[in-house]
Amino acid sequence: MVTEEKSMHDVPAGSALQQDPRELVVVAEGDSLSTVFALLQKHNSLIAPVYSAAEKKWIGFIDVVDVLTTILSSPEDDGADENDDAPVSGYTARDAINRSKRHPFVSIKESDTMYQAAKTMVERKVHYLAVFGGPNSTKLLNVLDGWQILSYVFHKLPAPLRNPKVADFGNMEPVLTVNSNVTAIQAFNTLIEKNAEFAAVVDENTGKLVDSISGFDSKLLYIHESTWLDLQDTVLHYLRKSADTVEATVTTTKEKKVLLQTLMNSNCVYASTLASWADVCTAMVDNELMHLYIAEDEDMHPKGSIGLREMLGALL
Repeated sequence: MVTEEKSMHDVPAGSALQQDPRELVVVAEGDSLSTVFALLQKHNSLIAPVYSAAEKKWIGFIDVVDVLTTILSSPEDDGADENDDAPVSGYTARDAINRSKRHPFVSIKESDTMYQAAKTMVERKVHYLAVFGGPNSTKLLNVLDGWQILSYVFHKLPAPLRNPKVADFGNMEPVLTVNSNVTAIQAFNTLIEKNAEFAAVVDENTGKLVDSISGFDSKLLYIHESTWLDLQDTVLHYLRKSADTVEATVTTTKEKKVLLQTLMNSNCVYASTLASWADVCTAMVDNELMHLYIAEDEDMHPKGSIGLREMLGALL
C-alpha cells in the first residue's frame, strides 16, 4: 500500500526504521572480541556501533567479519576445538576497528529525509548510518542500512519514474574475486584487506562465478550452528552449509529471456545487463539480497556487481 508521501524527499529516514524495527546493540570500545561476538550472536545482529567513554563519542561500527578475522589473526589465539563457542584473544572492539576501516561512523538525524539518507550513503560510500533523535538530536536511536531504505521505497512509495537497465547503473568495474579453493577465513580476510563488503567466489580453474561471500555470511557461525573450525574449510564448502537457497528468477513477458537467475546450490544471484532497476529491486527485496553480480549465461564470468549503493544511487 502506497502512503500519502509522494517521494523520498517527503519521507523521514526514521520511517524505514519503523517499518523494519531492529533491536539496537551497542558495544564499548574495551569489550573483548569474544564478548562482542556473544552479544551479536545473542541478538542475531550483524553489526553494532562502538562507543568510547574516554573520548565521549562513537568511534565506528563493528561487525562479525571484523571480530572473527581479528581473533583468528591473533598470535595469542592457540586455536579452537570443535567444542569451543569461539576462540579467545586479548583483542578488544577498539583493536578491531583500528584494524578494519570498512565501517566508519556516519550519522544522520531522525528528521532527515529518506533522500538525504540515501544520498549520504552513496556519497560517503557507507552501508550503515547511525540515526540520532531526541532533544538536539543527541540520542542514538538505531542503525539504518541501505536494504531498509530500498525496502521502504519498494513497498511504500510509488514506482520511480526512471527504470534504467543494469548496463546503465551497475558497477562495471573489475569485480573483487576469491578462488573457491581458499579457506573461508582467507576469503573474509580479503574483505578486510580490500575494504569490501562482498566478493565473487570463482572457480579456481575457469574463473566462472560459482558463489558469493559477504559479511552477512559470517552469521552462519551462529545461525546454522557452524563451528569456528568451519572457517578453515574451503569457502565454497563453508557457504554451502547455508540451509536456504534463494529463488529469484525474473523473466520478461516479451522475450521470455531470463534476466535474473540463482546459481545452483547457492544463494548467489546474477543479472543480465538487460535487466532493469525494477527487476533487480524486486529480486533484492523479495529475497533480502544485499548485492548481486552482472554476468551472462554464455560465459558466467562476473562482469560487474550491483550493491545497495548502486540501487540507491539510481534513485538520486
